[in-house]
Amino acid sequence: MKKGKKIFIPIIIIVVAGISLVVFYLHNRVSQTMIKNRDFFEIKKVNPHTDDKKNYVYTSADEFKQDYLSEEITDKNFKNYNYVLIPIEYTPCNEKNVTPVDYTVKGNNIDVTIHYTKKCEGVCSDLIKYYALQVKKNITKANVTIHSKKINEEACDEVVEKKPIIYLYPQEEQEIIVRLGHEKLIKTSYPKYNSEWIVTATPDGTLKDKNNDRFYYGLYWEGNGHKTAQTEEGFVVKREEIIPFLEEQLAKQGLTDREANEFIIFWLPELEKNDYNYIRFETIEEINNYMPLEITPKPDTIIR
Repeated sequence: MKKGKKIFIPIIIIVVAGISLVVFYLHNRVSQTMIKNRDFFEIKKVNPHTDDKKNYVYTSADEFKQDYLSEEITDKNFKNYNYVLIPIEYTPCNEKNVTPVDYTVKGNNIDVTIHYTKKCEGVCSDLIKYYALQVKKNITKANVTIHSKKINEEACDEVVEKKPIIYLYPQEEQEIIVRLGHEKLIKTSYPKYNSEWIVTATPDGTLKDKNNDRFYYGLYWEGNGHKTAQTEEGFVVKREEIIPFLEEQLAKQGLTDREANEFIIFWLPELEKNDYNYIRFETIEEINNYMPLEITPKPDTIIR
């Protein structure tokens, strides 16, 4: 053989082997990740008295089936494996796609990593998703630590002050000027707000706009940039209790039956979407800071 050929052949072998090694390594790494995901089995709770079994290790199918259901876990599985109960608590209003993706085992200590997407819904009660983690037969006790990791976040709409309506009830018919302090925050209005509203108001609440001579029962606007105070005050109300709750609370706030009716008609479709709603009535100071209100002549009573 010529000397050049002796050098050429080993170079080809080294390059091919290098490519084969990389392909094998990547394939092996992906396979390990897939195996870890397959070790988690979502299960359905059937025994209401199993909340104290967090970190519990099931060692037989008969024992497991007394508490949970899973089509993927059968008697055959328990010949080589045990299963650790992994309850994952989450808030459905604020978190979705809550999924265990990885774990490590050191003796009886098990670290579980879960991923979730952050939502922008609000406040509601926590729920629990139950998983069984497949472990080796020699593990009969477990100390489970769960690490949550946000991997995505939904874009949140800007908070909007929705449907504030201004009602005016003078003791006698008179012209009234209404001005909103932060005009740049106003998103929409009806009748159209342009620096001020000038209306003729009667004691029954009927308003006649000076600009177009049309009649209205209130002055409507919506605004951006509203900041809600962080507080523990407020009410958590079940869906089926929303109507009586609002009727009672709005009467306490001083709204008439007609005003309360307008309020409930607008908000009820939104509130009935949820099993529970967190409701808080802002103070007049908070509302005035967000959108100052100037009325001329100055009224004896203002409810905001």
